Amino acid sequence: MHGAGERGNDNKSQLVHGGKLFLKKDNRLKYNSWVIFPQCPINDRWPGLITDSWDNNDDYFPNNNEIHPPNKTLYLVIKFMDQFIERKQVNKQKVYISGLSHRFIFK
Repeated sequence: MHGAGERGNDNKSQLVHGGKLFLKKDNRLKYNSWVIFPQCPINDRWPGLITDSWDNNDDYFPNNNEIHPPNKTLYLVIKFMDQFIERKQVNKQKVYISGLSHRFIFK
């Protein structure tokens, strides 16, 4: 999951941090995996973030333990992943979510 600066609709900006690692053949062979980089639209944000500013971390993450329901964008990512992990090639015991700038608490 990317930060606010990588939002958009170009399906490229979200690859800035980490995407190039998976273009290297050595990494693809060593880490046989599916890697998915969803992109949040420019006019949206991942749930739980109320500002794009890091000036006041308390405003950026209003309550680190608060559970936020998925907005439309995250809901679509969750629905995609629900379907994707049903593929026989996917090991359901090894599904990870990662990103920068965001802390999600899933219930």
